[in-house]
This record gives sequence, C-alpha cells and structure tokens, in this order.
Amino acid sequence: MSRPGPKRTPTKTLEMRGSWLAKTRTGEPQPSGKIPECPDWLDADAHAEWNRVLPQLEAMGIVGATDYAVMVGYCESWSQYKMAVEMLARTGPLHKPRNDGEVRRSPMVFILKDAREAMLKFGRELGLSPSARSSVSVVVGGSVEDDPLAALLRKRGSLN
Repeated sequence: MSRPGPKRTPTKTLEMRGSWLAKTRTGEPQPSGKIPECPDWLDADAHAEWNRVLPQLEAMGIVGATDYAVMVGYCESWSQYKMAVEMLARTGPLHKPRNDGEVRRSPMVFILKDAREAMLKFGRELGLSPSARSSVSVVVGGSVEDDPLAALLRKRGSLN
C-alpha cells in the first residue's frame, strides 16, 4: 500500500538542491553506474530519444541500471506519441468509417492521448518534467568553477 501525500524526493535530488534533509537519510539504494545499452528492438525514434536523454540523466547521477524499464517505457511512449502526431498531421483528427456515415475522431487521437500520458508519467519518474527538476541545479560537463552559484559563494567567502 502506498503512502498518502506527495512522493518522497530521492536523496540524490535533495543533495543537488542543497537540502539538509539529504544528510538525514540513510539506507536509500543508489543507482548503479552501469546503464545497459539501448535495446535493439526499439524503433529509430525511441532509440534516438534514448541517446538524447540518457547521457543527461547519467551526468546528473540520478539514473542507473535499475531504471532500464522506465527508460524503455519513456522512449517507447515518445515514439508512439511522435508517430501519432505525424499521422494526425497527414490525416487530420476526424475520419469517416466505411460502414457508417458519421464523422468521428480518428483513432490516432486516442493513441496520441495515451502515449502522451504514459510519456509524461515515465518522464516524471526520471525527473524529466520541469516541475520535477524546478529546484535542482546540476553542473553538467563543467566544473565548480563554471558554476555561477559557486563563484558567488567563493566571492562572499562562503566556499573554499
């Protein structure tokens, strides 16, 4: 049974925020550093999304091998969403079935909606939504010297 209220913020995220709560946490499993390769059976769009997102998540240190299925789900959902958007651009959101004279919404509208919802849910689990990372600051591909906050703290004498 799940706990009521908002989901617990991962310790790694609290550390990136500079929260004192991160120091009070013990025993939280940490992701391993090894990320499996993108599965061959993902289509080209899902594969491209994997290669776009995974390096950023690895650099932040918030994704590990145990997040493999979530990454696969996110990338598949992205691919389905993109396919539905492209199909709707060609065919339009309405269609007329052969046996019925009524105009109805295209099945692609429902596929698009379902794929978008799944993509957003998986993305939140990975910290890909703006609200999930709104208070996180991470130095990616640089050093502390490149971090404006660190420079300000050094100037004020708060950081050695």
